[in-house]
Amino acid sequence: MASTPLGYFQKSLSEDQSAVIVAVEARALVEDISKRISAFPPAMKHLGEAVLAAALMYALGDTSEEEKLELQWKCAGPFGHLYADMLGAGRVRATIQNPRPEVYDFNHNLGAGLMQARRVKGDFPANTGIVKSVGVVGEDVVSYLRDSEQKDCLLSIYVKIEWDKEAEARGALRPFKVVRADGFLINILPQSDASKKEDYISLWKQRIGVGGPLDEWAMPTDSSEALRFIFHILTVGSKPTLYKKESLSFDCTCSEDRAKRALSLLSVREKAEMSKNDEGITLDVLPITCEYCGNVYRIKV
Repeated sequence: MASTPLGYFQKSLSEDQSAVIVAVEARALVEDISKRISAFPPAMKHLGEAVLAAALMYALGDTSEEEKLELQWKCAGPFGHLYADMLGAGRVRATIQNPRPEVYDFNHNLGAGLMQARRVKGDFPANTGIVKSVGVVGEDVVSYLRDSEQKDCLLSIYVKIEWDKEAEARGALRPFKVVRADGFLINILPQSDASKKEDYISLWKQRIGVGGPLDEWAMPTDSSEALRFIFHILTVGSKPTLYKKESLSFDCTCSEDRAKRALSLLSVREKAEMSKNDEGITLDVLPITCEYCGNVYRIKV
């Protein structure tokens, strides 16, 4: 049974054929992932940006069912490592090592480290690239595309989180919600000479500037309408050619067998430590929680 769409991305070619434009709307997807791992707002922001970045990078590729994309941020900040995977056909999963750090500043970045992207297509060898991370998802992705894939890109992503009064009234552990998660990526295509390419880069920067900062856009709440709105702002007065529109949904590759294999890799001492509860009683069954979807598998020791 097909998963319920939690967002969409759309890929088009500009009328002047100077750029490939990709837009994404994934508010419901980011909210779903954040709930699964009980993330708090500062971590939700990074999670959402990673999901948007993965969808945009995936869409920029062939987007065949066999292609997969894995993004990793290995950074030294309070959030720990950050992961976002496109599993093919618009299926997404993401997680962050510390979803509830003692951080209260939404602008607190991931910290310095490394960003790695890995593309896998069919039976071909994986294509992996690594760049230094400045701790900001969008900046890292632009650097990666430039240095590892030789693509000149302009990118803007935005995640907005608000306090949820209704959830607070219900006594929810997480009284906040994702109200926006959207963005776009513009890949300036190779040109016959460098000066022409620079002209197109300047042109697209001007077009983006006319629209203003993404956080000031009056984005429609409907996912498909949001995509149309983004393309209207970026290509007003022209008619881009639609390449593809694809839905986004959450998926995870965890299973009981994978949980058993993970447990089998632990030493006898590690298993013994994990088997004891808070009262020091040894348990016969260990709960193994998937860090992506939150599913708990109870494995007999």
